[in-house]
Amino acid sequence: MRSNVAALMIDLRHNELAANGACDEASLQTSALQEVIDDSSAGESAAYQSMRDYLSQVRMPAITLQNDFLLAFVQDLYADMGQVCEKLLPLGPVVDTDALAALVAQRRSWANNLYEQADGLPDVVSFLAAGLRGFADMIMGQADELQRRLDVALEYLNDGSIYAASSAYADSLHRQQDALASVSRDPVTGAFDISGLDLSWAPRLDEEWRRRHNLAVLKRYFALDDDGNITGMRPGAEARLHELLDIIKQSLFGDGAPAEMWRLTADERYALLYLAIKDGPQVLSLEGSAVQNVIGSLASRVDIEDVISRIEDFSNEVDGNDENPITQYFAFTTDDGIFYGKDVQTSIQHKSGFGDWIEFFGPFLGMDLDTDITTFTYNGKEYRIQTWDGTYAAGATYGGEVAVYTRDAPTSPSDVHMDMTPQDIRDNLDTLGARQTKSIFTTYKSAEGGDVPDIHITVNTGGRDSIDRDAGKGNWTFNAKIVPRNPDGSKQTGYEREGLSVKATLAFEDKGLQEAAKNALAKDGVDVAEEGGRLSVAWSR
Repeated sequence: MRSNVAALMIDLRHNELAANGACDEASLQTSALQEVIDDSSAGESAAYQSMRDYLSQVRMPAITLQNDFLLAFVQDLYADMGQVCEKLLPLGPVVDTDALAALVAQRRSWANNLYEQADGLPDVVSFLAAGLRGFADMIMGQADELQRRLDVALEYLNDGSIYAASSAYADSLHRQQDALASVSRDPVTGAFDISGLDLSWAPRLDEEWRRRHNLAVLKRYFALDDDGNITGMRPGAEARLHELLDIIKQSLFGDGAPAEMWRLTADERYALLYLAIKDGPQVLSLEGSAVQNVIGSLASRVDIEDVISRIEDFSNEVDGNDENPITQYFAFTTDDGIFYGKDVQTSIQHKSGFGDWIEFFGPFLGMDLDTDITTFTYNGKEYRIQTWDGTYAAGATYGGEVAVYTRDAPTSPSDVHMDMTPQDIRDNLDTLGARQTKSIFTTYKSAEGGDVPDIHITVNTGGRDSIDRDAGKGNWTFNAKIVPRNPDGSKQTGYEREGLSVKATLAFEDKGLQEAAKNALAKDGVDVAEEGGRLSVAWSR
């Protein structure tokens, strides 16, 4: 048996690229199909309802089954490439098992011949006999090592179970094709007839299926340990993952969410979300430890309170000036010991808007925050009022934020924002579905014009140093201070995320919008009242 290992690896790589591309296509088809199923704008005629039944009961399970097969096929290909690297490549670019077997037999024959010659030598030349036996041992060792490698190669070449996971779908895929071919339509009404179809092949799209599917998606992109932690990227998916992370970077630091954000497949959204949720806290922990080590080292040489005082003096000198590149690009400025953000339209904060997904990339930027979100519709728009409180700069500062974002009111059920807290998302990470990840990756624009409120914000702490500031008119305000330190550099208590909360007053130009905001906040259980023409809002844990 002869195998060209180099050509085999090229073929496997080609198949892996094709299979990954087919996975992306199947994921896109699933999303597009769901849009059609959810769209009821065409009416509720018998023909239209029968089409929706056909799509939801036959076509959707069919494309889902194909996607499951493709994910299993990708895993089988990864396993195959791993085995080739382990079992064939050590034998060279071309493996000829018959030639290897002959080589093993030849070496053993040589070694046995040397043993016989050594045994026939007289005792007076025992040193020569010992040398021959040593040489024979070396040749026999070579033969044993070749035999071991040959056995491993034959184990791979004769292994019929490598593609067992994807082969298990063969019968279901065959029955699925039969079912699709058996669908009939009434030539008069145009109604689909699926009453006689065998749908026993259709996967049950329940929670257990979502768990299996999501795990298969992750294994397509990542190497995972037994606890689900990411230990590496799959070579075949590494380039695409870098592209996806570049899209995230553009969304956070460029001109807002690019068009590619809306073209992410459900699988890509899930992989990015999983990466952020799993790795973000670890990155934040490392950043926090590094910052604390630096401050601890600084405290051993200088007076920490003096350092903080000098920073506050610098803050007063800046005096809220926004005629500088930092404020124009990042929207940050400082005054009276407070670091705060302004609604600057050239800034990345304004251009980026906000979506649930950004929350999970916060730890990579040194943020440890709680958040509250209220969404509501008014006059053809959906509004999102959001507040944050917690620590920034890997624990070096504390503060809070209030923001208002908008988008066109959704017209399809699949576009409706799903109310999930960050903790809800973390708790249900292994069973999130495509519609949930679509909601999580929906990005709202920064409020503009008449939608922008006048804001006064207060960040309450469990310590003594709260933050109170009249932010003026803007869609977003951020306020932070340096966490007070003890003489040894350790943080004073009461300035952790768990001990912080935000209060604010908001005044909208459109009093109808203000009333809608008040009702929505109250419905969400937020403490809200109207006083002096302004909404007085207190978010608490």
